[in-house]
Amino acid sequence: MNYFKIVKNSIFSFLFVSGIVFLLDNKLNLLEIIHSATLRNIYNSIDKETKNKVYNNNSDSLALLITNEFYEKEFNSTSPLNKEKLYNLIKNITKQKPKTIIIDFSISPNSLQQTKNEIKLYEYLKEISKDINIVLPFAFFSNLNLKNQEKWIKDICKSNIKLAIPFITSEIGLVLKYNNFQNHISRVAYTQNSSICKSLKTKSISEVLTNNKKLFTNQKEIPVNYSKITHSTIYLNSMSEIKRYDLSNKTVFLGGGYGFTDIYKTPYSERFGVEILNAIYYSITHPIEYANLLNTSIIDILNGLLFGFFISFILRKKSIAKTQNMNTIYNLSLIIILFLFIIISLSISSIFFHKFFVWINPVPIILGMFIDLVINSEKKDFNDSFKTAWFAYFLRSCFIILGLYSFF
Repeated sequence: MNYFKIVKNSIFSFLFVSGIVFLLDNKLNLLEIIHSATLRNIYNSIDKETKNKVYNNNSDSLALLITNEFYEKEFNSTSPLNKEKLYNLIKNITKQKPKTIIIDFSISPNSLQQTKNEIKLYEYLKEISKDINIVLPFAFFSNLNLKNQEKWIKDICKSNIKLAIPFITSEIGLVLKYNNFQNHISRVAYTQNSSICKSLKTKSISEVLTNNKKLFTNQKEIPVNYSKITHSTIYLNSMSEIKRYDLSNKTVFLGGGYGFTDIYKTPYSERFGVEILNAIYYSITHPIEYANLLNTSIIDILNGLLFGFFISFILRKKSIAKTQNMNTIYNLSLIIILFLFIIISLSISSIFFHKFFVWINPVPIILGMFIDLVINSEKKDFNDSFKTAWFAYFLRSCFIILGLYSFF
């Protein structure tokens, strides 16, 4: 038995499958419906008691969402938000004596000449930052008003206010992990330490923002703990509702719960960005045990190999079928097994996620394995024509190269 040939063919088949999955998923986004199905299955597996929980006062941190109703009534559905209304909102929140307030939207001035309402808001924030930790996002800047921003930012940095990066790590709109970056807004809310203002003393806004983006991307990714997200969110429909809640000594993430641009998919349904920032903060204080990438990959590969075994068996039988009826039966069997494996994989995905925080989404590798095995089964036909064989091997080589690229 030529073991070297077996290993070589296995490696090339694996790279070929990886290339197919990478193209369909990462480049063409054709597998988004599969990711959504996996998420929906995990969400449906959560017990109703957990899923239907509303805000309770047991959380150390919370997301305070400005709903569509509030946005229409108080801000006339216009952005940037009216600074006078925003001042009143923040003032009502500070009356509750929270420990920290994180503002997850831009409050920067609209022009070089600040309005009375803008000055009033900024002075108030600087004043309360002596007693309450205030964290503002450092990301909403454009070249059109960079000079205005720079002057305002330097003035903000003279106070106790912290600036932080509010980025959220997502793949095709799906958020499962966060980058453990010291200047990230959720970590700064926890540590009360940010180096952005210090960097701005010697560098421009664009340089600091670019450097932080690079550093953020290179940080270790850690799973987000969503277990408390269902009861740590307050949906604010009016200004008066703030009085209903006890915010004393809590970390409050204030952000938008309106529109459709800042929404992400999570195992706990779609959530607004500010809710995810709150979940990341909770993940820092309550880290979860999770399986590493190697374990997850091994489970995916074993599932793919098991599927490949059944498909190979049927393809072998199909190749020696003596009647058209038997050939049709084997073709139907291929489709049935494909769908059975997809259904079974989606069913077990929720169990692995809740028990071990293993994100198993083996459907892409199953589809890749299916294509690989079907192409291999047709090699005899490829040999009949040099042109056909050349094209087939060229196509296979392209996917293998793409598979290699997907690992870097």
